[in-house]
Amino acid sequence: MVFVATALWLLAWGFVGVSIVLATTSGASASAVDLVLHSVGEFYLTAVHTLRAFAAATTLPPRWVDVGYAVLSAVPMGIHFFLLAVAAVPADSDEGFDFVFALGTLTIVLGLLGASLLYVGAQLLVLSVIGVGVSLLPLAYFMLTA
Repeated sequence: MVFVATALWLLAWGFVGVSIVLATTSGASASAVDLVLHSVGEFYLTAVHTLRAFAAATTLPPRWVDVGYAVLSAVPMGIHFFLLAVAAVPADSDEGFDFVFALGTLTIVLGLLGASLLYVGAQLLVLSVIGVGVSLLPLAYFMLTA
């Protein structure tokens, strides 16, 4: 069950990556398949643009608003890793929860530092919100097989 949940998680992240690349590099959607493939990428691009516009419109320096976005992204990332732990780790395994907790904590701390230093807090916030949706796929598999 751990393998299938992890494979579904990676497959969902692969879809998100393909969608962002397609939305960035190709034109308007021509068919229903294109619309599905572009949907997450278009959400990503629109949300990042909106967060950047908000940062520019505030009286705070945009750099500090971006750091605030990075700090705020810890909440959806924590939810993402919690849902992944529920779906992928067997209920009787304490080591599995410890591993996912340590991985999640490390990812959140490094993400906060990297986003703050590289001025990509808006991107991290949007990807962490998308990550909550990504973690629902293995959770749905877990609920169906439990």
